[in-house]
Amino acid sequence: MPISPIYYELVMPIVVLLILMVFILIMRYFSYRERITLIKQGFVPPDLFNAPKSKVAVGLMRAGLITTMVSLFLLIGLWVGLGQGAWLIGGFIPVGVGIGLIFSSWFSHHSEPQSGIDQPAQVKNEQELDEETVH
Repeated sequence: MPISPIYYELVMPIVVLLILMVFILIMRYFSYRERITLIKQGFVPPDLFNAPKSKVAVGLMRAGLITTMVSLFLLIGLWVGLGQGAWLIGGFIPVGVGIGLIFSSWFSHHSEPQSGIDQPAQVKNEQELDEETVH
């Protein structure tokens, strides 16, 4: 019995997205359980959302390079396979996104470190130290 085309066009993408979402949820759950276990044992888990600037810049550079290279090969494949036409926009847009990520990485790496989030905590700690030395 042949498989109908609707299966490939509609059902398969939905199944793939559901599998991806279940995988992401399972990974998030394991990360949550790990953090809770660390807290119960008295450890302070590392902050996941305030990564150091240098790691962020390296991650942006990697993402930019990967996006740019993949989209350049996609662009070349579209050009060779189909010729010039509106479909080349499918290669030009990711190239722009990749170049934007590379520039973003460069600017975040070379900018002065900002102490926007860390500064209030540092000021609070200094005030607590001043109060302890006075009393």
